[in-house]
Amino acid sequence: MLQGRQIYKIDRSCVRVDYDLDRFFELTANNTVELLHEATDLYQGPFLRSSENTWSSSLRSHLEQRYLGALQRVAASAEDNGAFSEALILYRRMLATDPLQEAAHSAVMRCQLALNNRAAAIEQYHALRKLLNNELGLDISPASEAASLYQKVLNN
Repeated sequence: MLQGRQIYKIDRSCVRVDYDLDRFFELTANNTVELLHEATDLYQGPFLRSSENTWSSSLRSHLEQRYLGALQRVAASAEDNGAFSEALILYRRMLATDPLQEAAHSAVMRCQLALNNRAAAIEQYHALRKLLNNELGLDISPASEAASLYQKVLNN
């Protein structure tokens, strides 16, 4: 233990300290899918959820963005490798964290179509449309990937 001005600190040269936050930052700084996947498994939800301090809110937001970025890279890799069921689970985890991510909704639609589940793709489109309308008062842009996928389903 080290004592400073009205604080105590652990002397890290004498004690090995390992905590999830350091490991999460270490894993998300890497671009290998295996390590990013490990990082997504390590994330347990919003950091200090009940705290409204400026420092914790800022860190909470930063951690969530790192988590979403890691999830997106792992999901995209699974999708690129034809593991559509795995990718679908990962994209849904993204939406559970941030439901307004239109790109994740489109990715869910792509995976559903790849799995020959047209009804689920259509349902996802309608869920996105309702969410955007309820939360933001907006409709899906006709130029968006989600609208394009929806039209593709209707035309086939």
